Amino acid sequence: MALRWGQIDFQRRLITVPRTKNGEFHSAPMSNAVVEELRGLLKNRLQGAEYVFAPPGKEAQRDLRKAWVRAKREAGIDPGFRFHDLRHTFASHLVMKGVDLPTVKDLMGHKVIAMTLRYAHLSPGHRHEAVNRLNSILITPNTPQRMDSKTADRVT
Repeated sequence: MALRWGQIDFQRRLITVPRTKNGEFHSAPMSNAVVEELRGLLKNRLQGAEYVFAPPGKEAQRDLRKAWVRAKREAGIDPGFRFHDLRHTFASHLVMKGVDLPTVKDLMGHKVIAMTLRYAHLSPGHRHEAVNRLNSILITPNTPQRMDSKTADRVT
């Protein structure tokens, strides 16, 4: 389904999908970058154009495969990268930036958090970074203090 200008609410900064693949209504907030990009497109659109990404003077494409292949080629993206992979990338980057899973679930439009967990993948570097956050509380060999249950309780 092609995005129509009527689905974009700049005032509330929301994009509305009236019918998802589950047949349900879903709205998603727009980031500052998305608002800025869409406002730029809006300024340059043809008078009365209904679709956001329609080529000038044409209707929106129903089949985006050709446009997706061309966009990947022009951007130097791996030809095997699928359009649906963008959802995995979105979820993964949100989680790696510290967004909590219930919020990611809501943004993705998932009914259950188990589905969100299938989408959010952490990079190996992010996993290492996460455990290294404990460095400041770990006891080094030069530390005279021993970790006992009372010390552990104070640390947590």
